[in-house]
Amino acid sequence: MRQRPGRAAVFEELIHAAQYREGRNDGTYKSRLQCEIEAQEKLLRNQKAYQLTQPEIRQTKRALSSYQKELKELLRREGKNNV
Repeated sequence: MRQRPGRAAVFEELIHAAQYREGRNDGTYKSRLQCEIEAQEKLLRNQKAYQLTQPEIRQTKRALSSYQKELKELLRREGKNNV
């Protein structure tokens, strides 16, 4: 039996749809990470309005941290390649 998506997942997809409509994701890995970070930050800023559960908030914080780490590593590698 298939589970219904949680509020966080639904709101995250709506955020990504808006990002896509606004042309903020150019398809690059860097752009995808930036959009993911922005989406996670928006979820956390609006957690009360979106009525996110504590497990959803914890998962969002973990995802944000992971995406930030990935972006930092990508930028570090890009910097080395430009030297």
